[in-house]
Amino acid sequence: MNRIESGMGAVICMDPTRIEGSEALAALTPLREFAPGPRTEDAWSNLALIGEKKGTLAPSRNHFITAGVPLEVLPPVNYFPYKKAKGVLVVSGDDPVAAIGQHGRGRVVQFAWSNPDYWGGTCAITPSVDGAAVDFPTQEYFLSQVA
Repeated sequence: MNRIESGMGAVICMDPTRIEGSEALAALTPLREFAPGPRTEDAWSNLALIGEKKGTLAPSRNHFITAGVPLEVLPPVNYFPYKKAKGVLVVSGDDPVAAIGQHGRGRVVQFAWSNPDYWGGTCAITPSVDGAAVDFPTQEYFLSQVA
């Protein structure tokens, strides 16, 4: 945490139940109060969910992180719904999906998308998407927001 306070950046892509278990991480996150939905299984992958929603993405405001990213043409993603957020960059309907914050001199960006129990957990730098939903590679657009 000292490095972030000193000016280092951080990208957070974590299962909210793991964030809630760490006071230090919870202090960094711009998305607050996980509000699980009723979904327990992803229809496309048949993998377990912990209350994620599924929806299309849209920018909530102009920002260099989302500049040039064609969110409106990307396929729907699973994401963790939150009740509160500051610095919202990306939404799905009324739900914040990506947000930025400040911790000391460092900046933090948090992405709320999930990967339903892939690789032994729900955390990933990019969300899982239905590959049949689009005819172009989508991961580079998600990764461009992290770069």
